[in-house]
Amino acid sequence: MLDENQSKLSEDLMEFRRDASMLNDELSHINARLNMGILGSYDPQQIFKCKGTFVGHQGPVWCLCVYSTGDLLFSGSSDKTIKVWDTCTTYKCQKTLEGHDGIVLALCIQGNKLYSGSADCTIIVWDIQTLQKVNTIRAHDNPVCTLVSSHNMLFSGSLKAIKFPGSDLFSGMTVLLLPLESATRHPVRIQCSTTTRPSEPRPKLQT
Repeated sequence: MLDENQSKLSEDLMEFRRDASMLNDELSHINARLNMGILGSYDPQQIFKCKGTFVGHQGPVWCLCVYSTGDLLFSGSSDKTIKVWDTCTTYKCQKTLEGHDGIVLALCIQGNKLYSGSADCTIIVWDIQTLQKVNTIRAHDNPVCTLVSSHNMLFSGSLKAIKFPGSDLFSGMTVLLLPLESATRHPVRIQCSTTTRPSEPRPKLQT
């Protein structure tokens, strides 16, 4: 039994080395062509190959998010759940997170917290270490379509479009700045009016 395991491990190691060597050669070749100014065309299937398939959701998958360590993948689906997948060995679902009453449309990670936005107009905060729900944020009147974190702030987007004063590119959307350290119990709201012009003062912050 031990000999079989050692043999299998040796085969896996050799395959890994071959894959790493092939990828390194391809990257070196691409880098050389970039330096010469002629990239050319490449078939991704010649460089990458499927290692596993994640199966388990009962509906379409709308969003994906990878934890910083790279060993966990989170997927949000129209079945109203978030699944946690092992990306290293089994490629199987480790846990299913339930709590939303609508399609899970957006996922975002900041530190050890996972944030999920849903068609039920809420954002749920999850602890990645325990995979337990920490808080539910009821901040929007429409489905939460997108989530982005930056500098310890969480930005959430809902129906229509985003507009910042001084820009004519977007119009008619509320953007919520949520302090992550306070678990979003006291959100700061920026209300952007569709009638705001670049020359007008910026809207006041409302707590």
